[in-house]
Amino acid sequence: MDRPAGITTIGVLSGVPAARAQSFDGTYAGTLACPALPGGAPLRTPFVLTVSGGRASYEREIRSPGADGGQTGSYERGGGTVSPAGDVSLRGACQGSFTCDAEYRGQLTGGPIRLTGTQRWRTRERDASRDCEIELAPKP
Repeated sequence: MDRPAGITTIGVLSGVPAARAQSFDGTYAGTLACPALPGGAPLRTPFVLTVSGGRASYEREIRSPGADGGQTGSYERGGGTVSPAGDVSLRGACQGSFTCDAEYRGQLTGGPIRLTGTQRWRTRERDASRDCEIELAPKP
């Protein structure tokens, strides 16, 4: 069939969703903040989250519990999932002269990114837990 110049045919594909799921892949950087554990100081430390293909991972340095917050050579490492809607669920752990495990949850969509969770710490002398908050922003 002949068409006048400048006229094209547009096809419609059936079964293709009108909108695609948003990709949350990338790196998010911010701060992990927690109240003090017994005998320590409040925690405020850098936190970086990496997301790729619906999986998330993080690593942060463990600082000494005293006011100096010195390096310990230990790290909290963890990971989890990011749903197509942006829901994040993370689990992590650490070891040194102590052990810890952590869980954080939140959402990567809209406005400020805030994850909340709990850390549980164990040493020979005591067990303790604290609620923590992570504030993140996409890293350019």
